[in-house]
Amino acid sequence: MKICICDNDTFLCDELIKIIDECFFSPEAFSVRCYYSPEEMLRDEGYKSYDAYFINADKNGAEIAEVIKSSRKDAIIILSGKSDEHIFDAFMVEALYYLRKPVDRNELGELFRRILTKYQSLNPSLILRWKNERHIIKIPDIIYIEGYNRHLTFYTKHGEFSSVGRIQNIYEKLLIHGFLRIHQGYTVNMHHIKHFNVNEVVMCDGTRVMISTRKRTEALKLYDEFLKTK
Repeated sequence: MKICICDNDTFLCDELIKIIDECFFSPEAFSVRCYYSPEEMLRDEGYKSYDAYFINADKNGAEIAEVIKSSRKDAIIILSGKSDEHIFDAFMVEALYYLRKPVDRNELGELFRRILTKYQSLNPSLILRWKNERHIIKIPDIIYIEGYNRHLTFYTKHGEFSSVGRIQNIYEKLLIHGFLRIHQGYTVNMHHIKHFNVNEVVMCDGTRVMISTRKRTEALKLYDEFLKTK
């Protein structure tokens, strides 16, 4: 998930990065870029590529949000300001939230989780390519993924699907959706875990997926953190 901050408030940028680092999702699933003025952001040709935008409402924020929305209709917008005078602007640009300054860290943490939920709802499917076949599968339906070399097998509620790719690459893409790497060749959906055994993870459909000794401790830690959010 790519996050853009267009604000000269360095505290906002620093706190958001800290919250991401403390989140149970791996920080490698996120990137944060800070621009200190709208002009600086718009000069960067890549400004349209972000998934979520924190925009200073006091610096023509509504207009900047409209520019972003014109090219990224699914962009998640958060306006922030020192007073309530721009709250109506947030409504007009269909912002997810209006963040009042000075920023409260607890409020920002809760907002970050709302952003994750919104992002997940906007990105719920994968297109799998295998030989001449194409399949669209819903990410919540994936139970676990097996991968060796450049062949992936997706085990879902509706059957098995093959695809070309590397398991590390698909894992990085699905981190934000609650997936967990438990073995060099396996990634599981934490929403479908029933329980952990010594050498395996038992999924809700009864499937037993091998867990490596090296990954077990970290996997249990991440799963415990995941359970706290459910």
